[in-house]
Amino acid sequence: MAAEKSVSLQEEQSKPKPWTAKHVSGDLYAFVNNLTEVLRVHRVEPFPEGSDILRLRLSPDGLYQPGDRLEFMYSSKFSNAPHKLVLHWSYEHDEEQHQFILPL
Repeated sequence: MAAEKSVSLQEEQSKPKPWTAKHVSGDLYAFVNNLTEVLRVHRVEPFPEGSDILRLRLSPDGLYQPGDRLEFMYSSKFSNAPHKLVLHWSYEHDEEQHQFILPL
């Protein structure tokens, strides 16, 4: 039983994470689709509520092909800068939503 849980945990940890965040340059950052599947972004929310992201532009249909990136501008210099961003997403043909949380 413990061996089965260990194998299952190893398999889960070896799967690629659906999203990564990377610094592009200056105040420009990006969420990158790491999978070989199309992902749909439903919304991105700053935390705490009321915080500001300088600029965030979602694709018109919300779909991100493998390797596509969703760029946003962020600066910690502003007093109302978020502490983290919450990306709400799903697989293209699945309504179950997931979250990717990016601490800033």
